[in-house]
Amino acid sequence: MSASTNSDFPPLPSEEAVLAVVRLALSRGWLSAQVTDWYVRRDNYVVAAVECDSPSVRLIVKLEVPGERPN
Repeated sequence: MSASTNSDFPPLPSEEAVLAVVRLALSRGWLSAQVTDWYVRRDNYVVAAVECDSPSVRLIVKLEVPGERPN
């Protein structure tokens, strides 16, 4: 499976994909959040800092395509 095979989800290294995962994880479809930093941004693996307004939290989000994480 490659990062671009799922047409129902935005490309992994996009802000839209990271925020969609945060909204799903926090069960808040209306969540006000933004990516503040990108630590790693590759086609198959990303690490980003996300700040949310309500609840007021800062998260470090890691997303990867299964089996394709760099060493």
